[in-house]
Amino acid sequence: MPDKPFRIVIFSGGRGTSSITEALLKHEQIALTLLVNTYDDGLSTGALRRFVPGMLGPSDVRKNMARLIDPTDRADRACTFLLEYRFPDKTSLKDARSVLSDFASGSLESLGEPLKTPALDLSQRQTKQLAGYARSFLNYLDQNLASGGTFNFSDCSLGNLFFTGCYLQSDRSFNRAIDDLATLCPLRGEVLNITDGTNLVLVALKKDNTFLPDEAAIVSFQEPVPIQELFLLPEYLAKDQIESLKKDGNEKAIATLRRLSVTPAINPRVQKAIETADMIIYGPGTQHSSLFPSYLTADLAAAIARNKTAEKIFVGNITKDYEIRNETAASLVEKLFFYLNAKGRYANPWNDLVTLFFLQRADSISPESEYVFFDPSTFPYPIEKVTLTNWETRAGAHSGGMVVDEIVSVVNSKLQKRLKAFPHTVSIIVPVLNEKRTIVTVLKELAHLDLAALGLGKEIIVVDGGSSDGTPNLARTVPEATVLQLEEPLGRGAAMRRGIDRAGGNIIVFYPGDGEYSVKDLFQVVQEISKNEFQAVFGSRAIKCVNVSQRILDIYQGNYLLYFASKYGGMTASFLCLALYNRYISDAFTGIKAFDARILKSLKLTSNSLNLDTEIIAKLGRRGIFILELPVDYWPRTRKEGKKTTVLDGIKAILTLLSLRFKKA
Repeated sequence: MPDKPFRIVIFSGGRGTSSITEALLKHEQIALTLLVNTYDDGLSTGALRRFVPGMLGPSDVRKNMARLIDPTDRADRACTFLLEYRFPDKTSLKDARSVLSDFASGSLESLGEPLKTPALDLSQRQTKQLAGYARSFLNYLDQNLASGGTFNFSDCSLGNLFFTGCYLQSDRSFNRAIDDLATLCPLRGEVLNITDGTNLVLVALKKDNTFLPDEAAIVSFQEPVPIQELFLLPEYLAKDQIESLKKDGNEKAIATLRRLSVTPAINPRVQKAIETADMIIYGPGTQHSSLFPSYLTADLAAAIARNKTAEKIFVGNITKDYEIRNETAASLVEKLFFYLNAKGRYANPWNDLVTLFFLQRADSISPESEYVFFDPSTFPYPIEKVTLTNWETRAGAHSGGMVVDEIVSVVNSKLQKRLKAFPHTVSIIVPVLNEKRTIVTVLKELAHLDLAALGLGKEIIVVDGGSSDGTPNLARTVPEATVLQLEEPLGRGAAMRRGIDRAGGNIIVFYPGDGEYSVKDLFQVVQEISKNEFQAVFGSRAIKCVNVSQRILDIYQGNYLLYFASKYGGMTASFLCLALYNRYISDAFTGIKAFDARILKSLKLTSNSLNLDTEIIAKLGRRGIFILELPVDYWPRTRKEGKKTTVLDGIKAILTLLSLRFKKA
């Protein structure tokens, strides 16, 4: 373990880096700093900026701080809820003022739900601190009302109101307000505004000369014409200035906006964080609002370039937001360098600013799809610097665990440091073929499997091998499951391999959809992998079984050919495992198997049927990787109930054991 933490700096937006941040927070060796810009002026945040002239937008600061609060502490968890709470639509001035007055006076018993319970869970210090923020905001509100003003609290974040009060308390210093708000709860990292806090507004010009007058317009639905350039202005343009831009040609409009632009000074703490970072990550998100404007900060690129030892990783978007519908992975990277190099005023070499690109690989990707298109033949940077994989878990969202896995791999292979791998997600692969009788029950049981005690999330991947009884449609009725279908019905092994390709977890488990096994046994099998003590764990049916012969007779119901083939075929496989690979496996064909995902994916499996089981054993055996066996419960079904294994499957499996033993590595 390193003597000091591994320092990672992330350029972040509000939500785009959430899964990556949450995964990094679980790693005990990593110290995290999140850098945000604060030009947000949409909806209630924009209303607050107009209500308090000179204040930047606090939303992304609030969102990231809430993410860094420890969820295990009751008072801190309550604080997170209050920071993220939004007043309902059509909340009246009177009702909102009443809530703030209760916080200001400490009369938390008077609050209605859902605010009362978390407010009463706050510590005395937190209650006092929020009371001060609420009083400051109310004083400002009352002064504004007295002079004829008003404020609409509909859908307004309570956390943003507290921040505004904190800002007013801090002599209207935005960065001081961030520091003060950060003392509300212990944070598992830090959030920094990237600039010195100068109040600026973000605008953009599109290639068809359409002017986007504020940040809200940049992130809103718009015609799919690329945004040509972003600008930071000291104030919003007046109507006559906007009309003048519309009449100008594109080049003249750009020249005018550049002349009006301001380059903000860098926050000194940001500069220090970047220059001392072990890794710098350019995160995904709404690029033209949450990320590219950050790169327009003075001296930022120079600070990044001066850090010669850090890995600098661009994590590309998976799907297209409104503002990047005509962008590709290559064009987004080019814009990153364009803004970092002050729109061409500087010429920092690209590899001083980025050392690796994490880009999305998706099935059937094309320039017209919802995914950000990547074409390796036209990407202008070395392809060996690109890690191309499917980072997606739920629609459009990165698997934070996969990103952290890759970061750990990069650190341990390229830098003179050692970061521990840590388990984050279990991918449960369920290969099925005509299992309509059991599939819904099995998937619901898997959905209810709680691995939180192990600190693990899960994903369920059903792979159908060509069912004709409607199994895939039934599986899709369970919302927690992702359902894939093979293009050709090649067999159980092919279904399992398809699941491996799709799996985003760093633990992979096979579990059948036939109802023969108990879901509760998955916990113990996964637990042994999660402790990093074993890389392969099998759930053995043989360890608990008192009478193997009777069990097999029950399955095949008088068919002695299948009885002998099954009984002695299994024994033969176990004996060959011992004779050929120095490891006795009591149940080579069990349906429950768990693996370290990196090991399993590195085996380069090719088998399509039952012989995938023995291919795995053989390849692990050749590498000297120990397979732990644990007893599991088993309720076998009969041939009539759907048992599908054939004598030919068994022969193929045994031949695979033999052939791989003598095959050249």
